[in-house]
Amino acid sequence: MRRFMPRSSRTVTMLLAVACMAGSPGTAELPATPLVVALHALEISPDWVHLLTFLPGNRLLAASWREARIWDTETWACIALLKRDGGPGGVIGVSPDGSVLLIHTSAGEVEVWDASSLERRSVLCPLEGSHRPRTAFSPDGRLVAIKTRSRDAEIWELASGRLVHVLPGDTSSLFSLAFSPDGRLLAAGTGRIEGTANACVVRIWDVATGSLAVTVPAPAIANALDLDFAPDGSTLTASGTYGILTFSTVTWAQIQDIAGHRAWSHGAAISPDGRLLASAGDEGGVRLWSPGAGALVAEFPLPDKVSAVAFSSDGALLACATNNGTVCVLALGVP
Repeated sequence: MRRFMPRSSRTVTMLLAVACMAGSPGTAELPATPLVVALHALEISPDWVHLLTFLPGNRLLAASWREARIWDTETWACIALLKRDGGPGGVIGVSPDGSVLLIHTSAGEVEVWDASSLERRSVLCPLEGSHRPRTAFSPDGRLVAIKTRSRDAEIWELASGRLVHVLPGDTSSLFSLAFSPDGRLLAAGTGRIEGTANACVVRIWDVATGSLAVTVPAPAIANALDLDFAPDGSTLTASGTYGILTFSTVTWAQIQDIAGHRAWSHGAAISPDGRLLASAGDEGGVRLWSPGAGALVAEFPLPDKVSAVAFSSDGALLACATNNGTVCVLALGVP
């Protein structure tokens, strides 16, 4: 097997034979195993990429705390670059339709930017005492959930700049936010605080009322670093320090425990058809799982830690960001 190593600023294209590992079939039907992938290597500043997403209009966005880049996914040319130094701050969110960017400025504010013109529209809210806030957009792009170190999680209306709800909780340990596909629920993932009795939980909030619907214990993963609802809203997946858990959104009972990585699992992504779950971890590489069976379908080894993964809207591409400033794009082939 050939391993990818970053080279120049040019896009590198190669074919990679994938070592496929079939897990126990369980009770769910396993998806077709990817056999071959085309690998594109795109460069970004050597830093931790915290935001990775495919945008409408054949675009891919990756954001680190130093800069953000947008590539054309047909030519793989970089079509936009936002630098933190001497310009706008870090990109911390992008709307579902790809038209709006949330920028965290050096002055400690969240600004709303037009993603096409790269011009500022408005200031949404202040962010006191936080240099790495968490955000999530509602599916219709109307609401934004934001967490800072000094405040509770908040829900804002994007168009009016109105604060809709303040969601109290143990905000010092809040790691992740995610809206359900129908926009009715907001999940907030927490983690342990050293020297305290705090345990990892996922709080589920009613978006309409701002009330707490249920608290889901997740101590096995220690820290809920990433949250992902299934496309049909039937499950919620929490990725954390010691693995990946899946919960039913009907009963909120745990239905799957995937020991996804020996080291930290920083994030996961569910394919648009719900048949694959991609996970990223500290030991390097990306793993593809069958969410229903909990079986390992394929593994893509990489030499560096992987901080984020994302599927394209048609599920044909999988992007993964490494901590050395490289975004790898894998084209998933099927038998």
